[in-house]
Amino acid sequence: MMILALAGLAMLIRAEPGETGAQFLNLGPDARILALGGCGTAVAAGVSALYWNPAALGWFEGTEAGLTHVEHFLSIRGEDAGMATAHNGLGFGFSVHGVYLSGLEERTGPSDQPIRTYGAYFLAPAVTVSRTIGRMLSLGTSVKVVYQTIGEDNALSFADDLGIGLRPGGPNSPLRVGLVLANIGTGVRYSSESYSLPTRLRFGASLALLRDRLRTAFDIVKPFDDAVRIGLGAEACITERIVLRGGYQSGPHANGGLAGLNLGLGFRAGNLNLDYALSGYGVLGLSHHFSLAYEFGRIRKTLSDEEQRIREELERRSRITAQTFYQQGLVREREARYDDALYNYDLALVWYPKLDEARLASEAVKRTIRDRLATEHLTRGIAEYKSGNYVEAAAEFGAALDADSANAIAQNWLRTTTDAMVKVQMETIKLEQAKKDRISMYLQNGLNYFSRQDYPRAIAEWSKVLELNPGNREAQGYITRARDKIRTRIETQLASVETYITAGDWRRAYDELGRILVLDPSQAQALARREEVKKKLRYLSADHTRAGITLYKEGKFGLAQTEFKLALEYDATNVTAQEYVRQMTAQNRDVSDENVSDLYMKGVNAYTEEKYQTAIFYWKRVLELEPTHENARRNIARAEEKLKVYKK
Repeated sequence: MMILALAGLAMLIRAEPGETGAQFLNLGPDARILALGGCGTAVAAGVSALYWNPAALGWFEGTEAGLTHVEHFLSIRGEDAGMATAHNGLGFGFSVHGVYLSGLEERTGPSDQPIRTYGAYFLAPAVTVSRTIGRMLSLGTSVKVVYQTIGEDNALSFADDLGIGLRPGGPNSPLRVGLVLANIGTGVRYSSESYSLPTRLRFGASLALLRDRLRTAFDIVKPFDDAVRIGLGAEACITERIVLRGGYQSGPHANGGLAGLNLGLGFRAGNLNLDYALSGYGVLGLSHHFSLAYEFGRIRKTLSDEEQRIREELERRSRITAQTFYQQGLVREREARYDDALYNYDLALVWYPKLDEARLASEAVKRTIRDRLATEHLTRGIAEYKSGNYVEAAAEFGAALDADSANAIAQNWLRTTTDAMVKVQMETIKLEQAKKDRISMYLQNGLNYFSRQDYPRAIAEWSKVLELNPGNREAQGYITRARDKIRTRIETQLASVETYITAGDWRRAYDELGRILVLDPSQAQALARREEVKKKLRYLSADHTRAGITLYKEGKFGLAQTEFKLALEYDATNVTAQEYVRQMTAQNRDVSDENVSDLYMKGVNAYTEEKYQTAIFYWKRVLELEPTHENARRNIARAEEKLKVYKK
């Protein structure tokens, strides 16, 4: 028995002359993979890809950190740590693989006491880089520094792993294939003896079944200095949180007992994964593997085949719809109906944000509309200036700058108008120079605010003129015009409120009423309407809460959470919705089955109905579930621009 134990120890520590060294490199970490019989070539993902197949990191999306502790037979231990991050097919990682043991005894012959005791330590830090090429192929490499010390002897060498990952049918294919050439590098030299690294070629494949609830895998390994070895494994999701695994691998340790048999258990709690594996080495004993991995952020790493098919079909239909709106926009543009053309181009880009021809056409029409508006306001402003109506002239030049902020002609005319107004005022005011200077400043400030349609601040500045010069009729007239502008704006905004209410966009109606009350806090119609809208928002919040409770009871936690959050968008004081959101956050309910495409389309429909805030809400939910959803990100920016226009 002792002879077998020593043989196993030698396998882990140091090869005989003429054989390979650094055998600890073959002791792959990660309890999940080891429970599958070491079939990691096509199964590895995230941190485990750093050790088993660097190319597999290219399929990962997000950031993950992991630790592994191993208790081998004969008190041999292993520690591993790594972090991997990947985005849009480009991955980077760093890992450290270590094996150590102590208490080894040196004797030259039979004796009661050893000459000495010593330890052995093996360390291999590595840097990994991977990149996907197209939708089916990924390549990767891991560069390692291999350091070994046994007693007073030590050795340093360098190694490299080259990996290929293939997913026929795209990243979400249930079939995965991998190929790795591992431990290519410089030899290991102890004193005067040299050993080659344990270079080996691994080929593996895995297949997901039953909507990814069952996965099978096999690996074929050909060491350059030994016979072919085979590994087989399978894992099954018993619940959303518990996974059972089993596997078998042939090899030199297959010497009776439980040799080659591997069993394991996985537990998932939110973004935290805890895995255990038991490996049998026959008469040598058992090894226990414990792995802990944490993924930062909620990332949808894979889609099922059915989900991918639905998404591709949705994208195809979205592209067709976008092309239809784009063609309608071209027709309206040829008819010089630029506002209608812009509306159609805008809808085309919401349906399919990658439609570059619609984007370019939209930008061209925006320039046309901008130039036309700037010219119209500039022409009217010059006419008002020549008639001596400086305040109205400033308003027109301000509108021209609102359409085109870089319009130098409008900027010059605005300065000329301000100077002319101040000059006329100063000629009629009989006060000491200090007061005249202050009046001049207040007049200029007021006119600038007026030109930017900030009428309350314009009134405040011109009121300061009246404090210094109470009989200033011009300032009184300016204030009257500003108040007339406020009344006109309020009438326009009240009409908009009614339009929003008719369209069922209660949130926008409420926000618009708030802007009216900023202009006139005592506006009776706005105050009364706001109470009505607030009451309706509470009703809507209650409706979404009831819908959320129903979905929650059905186990559709992602959709339920969406409803509760939308309820809080309508009424932030909704205690029931707050409590459900709190509970679901605490319970860390899995939302990976959330239908992202459905939420995205809800946002598109809301945008089409000009319910921009609701559209933003849905698209932000999409990004919570799938942070890489670029279309949602682009459309949020588009909707926010729309809201900025309406808030002016």
